[in-house]
Amino acid sequence: MQAKQAKEFYKALVALAEMFDKTLSTNVQELYFAALADLSLDDAREACKRASQQCKFFPKPVELRELVAGTGSEQADQAWEWLLSAMRDGAGQYHSCFVEDGALAATIVRCWGGIVEAFNALRGLGPDEPMYASQRKSFVAAYTSCLREQCTPRYFAGSSELANRCMSFPRDYQQPVVLIGARGVVTLSMPFNGATGELQPEAKQALLDCDRAALRAYLPSKASLALPPATEETAELVPMPDEVRDGITKLAVRKAMPKATDAELMQKPVNEGRPF
Repeated sequence: MQAKQAKEFYKALVALAEMFDKTLSTNVQELYFAALADLSLDDAREACKRASQQCKFFPKPVELRELVAGTGSEQADQAWEWLLSAMRDGAGQYHSCFVEDGALAATIVRCWGGIVEAFNALRGLGPDEPMYASQRKSFVAAYTSCLREQCTPRYFAGSSELANRCMSFPRDYQQPVVLIGARGVVTLSMPFNGATGELQPEAKQALLDCDRAALRAYLPSKASLALPPATEETAELVPMPDEVRDGITKLAVRKAMPKATDAELMQKPVNEGRPF
C-alpha cells in the first residue's frame, strides 16, 4: 500500500474493529498500516473482510496477513517458487530484478548476498539433489524469520546492468527488469541511462512506490502485470482463424513423400558438374 491509501485502509480497519466492539487509537491504526504496508490495498481490505467472517477476536497484524497470504511456511513456499520463476525469466543471470516482498528481498541478501549470487548458487540444481534441499531449507528458515522483521522492497542489479555501469553508450536504451510482485512474476521493459548504465530515476521510483499505474507503461505488448488469473466467468477463449485451422488440417492429412530406393540413391545427380 502507498501512503496515500492509508485512509482507505483505516476505514476498513476501523469498521472491523467496531464489529468486535473495539476502539483503535490513531497510533494503533498507524502501526497496523506499517505492519501491512507491503500488502496491496485490495489484499488488506480482503483480509479485513475474511477476519469479519472467520475470527472470534480482533486480529493482530500477523493474523490479518495470514488470512490472505497464508502461514509463514506457506508464504515461504510461495516466495521460493516465485524466486525460481524469476530466475527462469533471467533474473540474476542477465536481468535486474525488483522484489516487492520485503521479506523475500531480505532473505535473498541474508542467504546469498544478492540476486546474481543467488542465481549462481541455484543454477543447475534439481529438486532431487541434496544441495537443492539444503538451499531451500536455509531459504525457508531465513524467510520465516524475515517475516517478523520490518523489511522493505529492494532493487537488485543484474549482471548485464552491472557490466553496463562500467561502460558508456551514446544514447539511452531499454532493458528487461524482472518484477517479483505481490501476486506473481512479470518482466518489464524499462529505460536505462546510456551514460551511467543505471535504471532511469523515474522508472526506479515507480518500482519503489509499487505504483501499478506507472508500471503498466513498461509492460511489453500482450503482457499482464502479475494480475490475478481470470475467473471462469471472465475468461474468454480466443477463436482460431479459419485459414489457420484449414492450414493445420492440410498439414495433418498431407501424404508423406515416398522414400527413394537404394538404386535411385546411387544415381548421379542431374545437376552434377553444373554450378548451383
